[in-house]
Amino acid sequence: MIIATIKKLDGTYLDHGKFSSEEDALNWFQPLINKGVYGQKHVPAHEVPAILNLDGAEVTPAYVAEEIPAAFSIEFEEWSKPQSEINSEAEAYLLSTDWYVTRFAEIAEPIPTDISLARAAARAAIVR
Repeated sequence: MIIATIKKLDGTYLDHGKFSSEEDALNWFQPLINKGVYGQKHVPAHEVPAILNLDGAEVTPAYVAEEIPAAFSIEFEEWSKPQSEINSEAEAYLLSTDWYVTRFAEIAEPIPTDISLARAAARAAIVR
């Protein structure tokens, strides 16, 4: 898994996301680059009517798109789940399948092989 970030040359970022590959990221960013803007609705700011708050001050709506400058960069970095999240998921899986172990202890009903293997993998994934 990677994180791809599209940045202005001054280092401020325009958008980012998690992707399975650099190619997936580029496929996702390409329509934004082609339109030259990013934002929820891709509405250029000059096409949005002025919105005033209760004090009469002009407010910029959240859906206004920002222009992507002619010069920009797309940066990629590896991403992995934090160990705490891996631990939580593994522990939750073990808790959800503990009944197989109890059933085996009480009535000698075998634990299915796939469950046994997955439990072993979950135990191995936990790092304290």
